Amino acid sequence: MSVTTTSADGLTVTTQINQDGDVDASNNPIFDYVQTSVTTKNADDSSTVVTTNLGGDGHTVIDTTTTTTSADGLRMATTSNVGGADRTTTDVTTIAADGSRTQIIRVTAPGDGADPTPVLLSAMEITTSADQSTTIVAEDTNGDGVVDRRTAHYREVSGATVDETKVFAPDGSLISEIRRVTSADGLATTETTNIDGKIDSITTDVIVLNIDGSTTETVTKRANDGTLISQTATTISANGFSSTTTTSIDGKVDSTITDTRSIAANGDLVEVVTSYDPSNAKINSTQITSSANGLLKTTLTDENGDGIFDIETTDQTTLNVADGSVTELFTTRTVAASPVTLGRTQIFTSADGLTAITSVDDDGDGVYDEVTRVVRDPVGNEVMTVAHYDHNNDKINEALTTIHANGLFVETQTDVNGDGTFDRTQTDSTVLHQDGSRTETVTTLAGSTTVGTTVVTTSANGTIVTAQHYIDGTEATGTLIETDQSEITYNSDGTITKISTVKSQSGATVERSTTQVSADRNTTTITTNYLPTTFAGNQADKLASSVETRLVEVDGSLRDTVVYYALSVASGMTLVTKTAWTSANGLEKTLFWDLNGDGTNDVARSNVITLGADGSTTESFSESDAFPGTTFAENVAVTTTTSADGLTSSTSSSINLGEDWSFVDKSRRTFINPDGSMVEVTTNNVSVLHCTDVGSGYAIYVEVYSGSDAAVITTSRDGLTKTKEISTWGNNNFDQVDSLAAHLDGSTTRTITNLNDDNSLGELKTVDVSADGRTITITDYTYDHGYTNYLVQTTIPTYDTSNKAISLTTTSNYTSNGGELLNTERNRLHSMACRRPQHSTPTGTARWMKPRRTSSRSAPTARLLRRSPKQTPGALKSNNRLSQRRQAACIRQ
Repeated sequence: MSVTTTSADGLTVTTQINQDGDVDASNNPIFDYVQTSVTTKNADDSSTVVTTNLGGDGHTVIDTTTTTTSADGLRMATTSNVGGADRTTTDVTTIAADGSRTQIIRVTAPGDGADPTPVLLSAMEITTSADQSTTIVAEDTNGDGVVDRRTAHYREVSGATVDETKVFAPDGSLISEIRRVTSADGLATTETTNIDGKIDSITTDVIVLNIDGSTTETVTKRANDGTLISQTATTISANGFSSTTTTSIDGKVDSTITDTRSIAANGDLVEVVTSYDPSNAKINSTQITSSANGLLKTTLTDENGDGIFDIETTDQTTLNVADGSVTELFTTRTVAASPVTLGRTQIFTSADGLTAITSVDDDGDGVYDEVTRVVRDPVGNEVMTVAHYDHNNDKINEALTTIHANGLFVETQTDVNGDGTFDRTQTDSTVLHQDGSRTETVTTLAGSTTVGTTVVTTSANGTIVTAQHYIDGTEATGTLIETDQSEITYNSDGTITKISTVKSQSGATVERSTTQVSADRNTTTITTNYLPTTFAGNQADKLASSVETRLVEVDGSLRDTVVYYALSVASGMTLVTKTAWTSANGLEKTLFWDLNGDGTNDVARSNVITLGADGSTTESFSESDAFPGTTFAENVAVTTTTSADGLTSSTSSSINLGEDWSFVDKSRRTFINPDGSMVEVTTNNVSVLHCTDVGSGYAIYVEVYSGSDAAVITTSRDGLTKTKEISTWGNNNFDQVDSLAAHLDGSTTRTITNLNDDNSLGELKTVDVSADGRTITITDYTYDHGYTNYLVQTTIPTYDTSNKAISLTTTSNYTSNGGELLNTERNRLHSMACRRPQHSTPTGTARWMKPRRTSSRSAPTARLLRRSPKQTPGALKSNNRLSQRRQAACIRQ
């Protein structure tokens, strides 16, 4: 609620705001804030506007802003009080004889008592030509007198327009540049980027108007030397109803997508999107039909390109004439003689828009797994309920959130086990005081018992924040365990000071941090002092502190130095220094540690990225460690080169641990086959050298160990099958094979094969997961010295004696002797233990409620990987059956 009063001459305006809706005993509003605006007409026809923000009492000044504008509107000066310090902004526009304009905006601080000269904090100069064709903006963001950023827009003689953005270091050197040139007809653009002193990439976007009225747009990205990185060409028909897009990332067409639309005789809009491999064979296709009235949308998907639709998704909107409400139902099902529903989402919206209910059936079993209800009353208060249900429609848990219209009160109640009783409650209440300050209280209850409270008080201008933490009760009944306070001061010389303190239960300061920021923002110093305490609350015998200095160098690089001090009663002072440096363009980083304060770097790390002329990147990492007081030393060097298209990479690394050296060469190359499938080949070559001094001081005995391995990952063109073959000995004999397949009915199969050293079969394991993820069958065959043992483990959903949904895992072990059953073990696990974590409950109105995807069919590989047990190659031969049972029971997590 707000009340605005305007004087008869219109020069004085007073606005009173009642944010929380409070009233006094006479039902009159209690205002929380008051704003006054007084305009004065000066003798030179300029005008001055003084705007004052006050607390609800109408007396406590929060801040004041004074703005004076010249009669012609070309000069403006604004003085505002920020955190107790004045800041002045001048905005002066000059019109030259040729009609061009120059606008200069400067922000200054008044200066301190010793030097009252105004301190420049930032500046901006905007120059615009008379015909508006050229605009140049130069920004000095920190007031050091150097242009940090320059943007320009101008038109060349040819009619082309140029847009440039340049970033500079404090010494004026160029850090980065982006230049975009658009032809006079707007049909061609060329964009170049530079972050290392040369052009790194060139991207062209060219549109051609064909004779038949169609258009072809080609986007090409090249490296500095002209090497093709990627290219996409899209042709759109004259009527816009069809398009063809081809993509290339390796110099040839890798994929083609066609999109055609047509209008049926009944007015329905039919759109067909089809993907093709490099040989022009169909990979998959999608047909989308939208009814003429817009109430029904049907999507049919052919996932493997065989011409038969596998999945159908419908979006049906129903207008309920009786009450004016709207119901939208999303359903995903298989396309078969006996269709299987994979998932549903229903969204109900009342006629007045104040009620929205979203119900989600994740697995299509007919029971909604999650129901979210949002109800708003006419004044804007909101109640949101999120409940989860098991497959027997019994409630698993529930969260109820109440939000007041003014946003000053939020309460969340949680029923963690679905028994209808709220087990946990958290309230967040904010009180606005008459002096403009506010107090926020967050209270947590377990049942009806208050377990903790945090009270945060913020000053009217936001510069002072105090937080008090209580346990076992409220502010009135609980025990104060900690007080945190931070205060920001904007000094008259343009610097900023922030002081943060942490006090213990007794009121003693246990930590104090002072942050000082220079006026040009190039230097930040953080000094922290703290007194560690024991668990019993007693002061330890060490006083510790740290000083961190962040400095922007003249070349734009950032140097961050932290010195750690520890003063021990027993051993005196020790210190550790960490220095991190990052170049202005971010391509180079170094890190040094002095671990004992002797001024020598004991740990040195370097990471340098070099951009090649062909678009490739080379990243070089090195580390040298020498630990004080020991003879141990370590040296590491790693160099990785990646091609511009990302399909090829090679890594060389060396590690020296005292007397031992190890060398690893790793290469990765990805091939896109003519049928659209992808093959990724990775090889590793390892060499280990052990060096021993035999005592002569010269003779060195060297032992060499070497080995290699290789891995080949093949992904089918439709993404439904992924196979990883591993050669642990690098002899082109794949002794480990891990294959993952997603079936069209939504189920998945994982097959793991391990060979013995003599190439005989050692293990054959399959993991079958149903479409809903609730039924898992694991079959594991092991072969050892002519004997075959196998395990069958099945996890199915069922119900216990109390009719609660559980998962039942049955494990049976057999021998090769006629399939003799050795033992059977059954484990029951309540469904709550395996259910996905409860979704967060966002605040706000129904506008955030979007229909959830009811199927992962558009990304079968991602779904397949998500639902499969996580195993590394080394774990494939594990016989840990307990671990396997847990994986199967909780595989949906």
